[in-house]
Amino acid sequence: MTDRLVTENRKSFNGNIIALYNPDESWSPRFKHDAIRDIESNIHSYFMVVNGQQKNIKVVLINGSKQLVYDSEKL
Repeated sequence: MTDRLVTENRKSFNGNIIALYNPDESWSPRFKHDAIRDIESNIHSYFMVVNGQQKNIKVVLINGSKQLVYDSEKL
């Protein structure tokens, strides 16, 4: 599994992450459905560094829909 550093994300109008970015990487942008597949298949993991702390991006089920969230986000 390859760890991928995310430097930016794009969110929908309701606050859901819909794309992950790192302009210095060839995989960027990575759209939600592709990132979910990567994570669930253990192909790649995604993370951000915020105030010196690594925040992993994980897949959760919210109201029957798979969403990307940072491990520190309250659900």
